[in-house]
Amino acid sequence: MKSTFVFAVVLLSCACFSVGLEEHKHEHVVSPDEERHIADLIAQFPGHYHPKVDDNYMPRGREYFVQALNMTVYDTAPSDTGAPTRILIAVYDIFGFHDHIKQIADRVAAGKGNSGQFRVLIPDFFRQGPVGSWETGTGQDVRDTINYFRQSGADTFGIYGFCWGGRISVKAAQEIGAIRGAGLIHPSGVVTDDALTLMGSVLLLPASNDPDMVS
Repeated sequence: MKSTFVFAVVLLSCACFSVGLEEHKHEHVVSPDEERHIADLIAQFPGHYHPKVDDNYMPRGREYFVQALNMTVYDTAPSDTGAPTRILIAVYDIFGFHDHIKQIADRVAAGKGNSGQFRVLIPDFFRQGPVGSWETGTGQDVRDTINYFRQSGADTFGIYGFCWGGRISVKAAQEIGAIRGAGLIHPSGVVTDDALTLMGSVLLLPASNDPDMVS
């Protein structure tokens, strides 16, 4: 389908470069516990941590709290008025709600030759503590995000995720019919049998040191 093809092209371009709504700013503040957790993760996976692509980068989207979802969302659309009706949900890796992920969302939203076609949302899945699973709440968060933004006029949904987020994205493509396509970037916890129950198209974007995914 054309929409799935465009979705895949935008994600590939990105990878190559590496009910009430409260409208006030509600930026995520990293707690001391989260800082210690991230420091521990960096020590365990020194090659996995990715700082911002540009040192002086400032996120171009808006960050706000959605009361109906009980979580903060990073949104590449400057406002709800005139926002694209095609939404991509971005799922960060185990390092959480950091600016590198926001920068990639901004680039996906801007696109190359596809400007203005996508609204990218990053829900703060770790708001109740770092790292979880599809079964322990993240799956419901994805469903709730789709249902909430569908009420505001969104009509097409896709998802992409990094590492841990890749596992979340493939689960979404297996269980949520509204997901038209999923991008798995350096995914973890994904196995061949996952392909047997997919309901949407999936784009695999392994890193150079990932195991062979051809077979």
